[in-house]
Amino acid sequence: MIPGRLLAIVTKLISEFYTHTTLDNYFLKLDLQPYARHGGSNKLNKVGNVIGAIKEELDDEDADKLILKMIKELVAEWHDRMNYLLSNHEDKDIKDFYDALRIAGWSVSSGELIPTTPGILALDKEITGFELDLAALQLSVALEHYKQAIDNYSRKQYEASNGQLRSFLENMYIELCKLKTSEDFEDPLAALQHLLKTKKIDGGEYDIARGILKSSNERGAHHGLSDEQEALFRLHISTALGRYLVARLK
Repeated sequence: MIPGRLLAIVTKLISEFYTHTTLDNYFLKLDLQPYARHGGSNKLNKVGNVIGAIKEELDDEDADKLILKMIKELVAEWHDRMNYLLSNHEDKDIKDFYDALRIAGWSVSSGELIPTTPGILALDKEITGFELDLAALQLSVALEHYKQAIDNYSRKQYEASNGQLRSFLENMYIELCKLKTSEDFEDPLAALQHLLKTKKIDGGEYDIARGILKSSNERGAHHGLSDEQEALFRLHISTALGRYLVARLK
């Protein structure tokens, strides 16, 4: 699933780079006329309606393929202008676009999208589902830390991302313990130990949760120790652990 942040930026760039006439030609070239039938009061609205119709009428895999086709055409036609705006004007929209592509596992080279690493794209469904899980349990503090971790990662602020993940884990352990046992701890490790003592989790689960938090405390937010791959790794394991514990304990 293509991340929502990337979709929003793409929608804005398409509406800005194309005139009303060339936008219609763009839709025609990509065989998007069936999805453009709702029109729109302006270009931004029109492009948004097309992407919305694609996501509504197609399954996730086919919708992603078609939207990716739109992105590839946008990059192929406008990469020179994008690079000019970024190099000469430090255009925020273009910078955000390239950052969002990178997170989704793509880079731009000579007007082509080049797949790089899986990035957060491989996690996108997990992230969305997990955010819904946290919201459903009213774990608002943990959810905010988690969202900030993703946002910081997208901005290449890897130490900050890891720091937010550590805070997310600490709060999640405390709040899950409170939900399941009605005991309120200030120390996340004490909360984990109580979950183990009350048999809400087993020894193996305790060791994994404790080990991930211990690793975050030792290296996570220290300046100069976190690169992109480590931050992505921590985002993967924190998301996987969080989803597992929430499903296990809710």
